[in-house]
Amino acid sequence: MKWIIFLAMLAGTLHAALIRDNVLEVVYDEKTNLIWQDNISVKTDRFIWEDAIDYCEALDFANSQEWRVPNINELFSIVHMEHAFPSINTDIFKNIVPRYYYWSSTTFAGNTNFVWNIYFGYGHESTCTRNHRYYVRCVRDKEPEAVLPLQPSELPFLYYYLLN
Repeated sequence: MKWIIFLAMLAGTLHAALIRDNVLEVVYDEKTNLIWQDNISVKTDRFIWEDAIDYCEALDFANSQEWRVPNINELFSIVHMEHAFPSINTDIFKNIVPRYYYWSSTTFAGNTNFVWNIYFGYGHESTCTRNHRYYVRCVRDKEPEAVLPLQPSELPFLYYYLLN
């Protein structure tokens, strides 16, 4: 019984680091330090793979132009296996096509004409040729917080002593 409670608590915390910004229509993932696009385009626009790459690289959205197609590991990190149809946390991600595929940027090692994708109905990974028309959820790295230089009076005594 203790194991069941532990596993239930663990499953509940796996996605606890996802925070939605309804104004910018993005989702922040504090564990991976990624920011996910989550506007209406995520469930309305389908692309062949090369066009998905171009779309994300040209995307000017949520005060950023640093978007890209996620790799397969990044895309799989938002799969919520405890749910199906869709297998994503719909309390956080508001825009999803539950029974369709989303592109990753990762090509198949055995044949680079094939690309990895995720079917968000069940959350499984698969490969297909680049000419399919799938959805894309762009991602970007979270920018590091600005670090202001400390004034000498703010430095700990030892560091101040060593610098002088």
